[in-house]
Amino acid sequence: MHITKYVIALIFCLAAVVVGVRKLELYHESKSSEAAANFQLKMLRQTIISHRAQGASSTNVLQTTQTAQLRQILKGVTVANGISKPEAEIIAECYFYQNVGCGSFTGIRDGGSFWIVDGAVGYAGQPVEGLHIDKRRGKIQSPIGPSYATPFDIFP
Repeated sequence: MHITKYVIALIFCLAAVVVGVRKLELYHESKSSEAAANFQLKMLRQTIISHRAQGASSTNVLQTTQTAQLRQILKGVTVANGISKPEAEIIAECYFYQNVGCGSFTGIRDGGSFWIVDGAVGYAGQPVEGLHIDKRRGKIQSPIGPSYATPFDIFP
């Protein structure tokens, strides 16, 4: 019986080490600019997933904190040098969080001078068509909610 307790404790310790190693890997990935955007996107997705897991029990304080965290991540987007794909993903995640109550962002595709945002809205998961992010200035054109001249307008 005592051996079982030690085995369980060992499993928990190993799990903690694996999580720690993964966090360290993510930190090292964040050293380059493209990797930094990917790191921010991973953190953003974890934050959103964590928020969604709270479900209906989430409070205004949690939502305010969530919005502040997303606003901070969005500040890492650099419009001056154009919008990269990872930056477009960050913008799209923030857009969906702020403006789409029932739906989800699923990806970004190249559309020439703009990024095409893929997603679904509504309980039936109706595909989003026509949501674009301008590659030069970050302007957001949307058929499912407000359009914005700059991504920084998402969170007023």
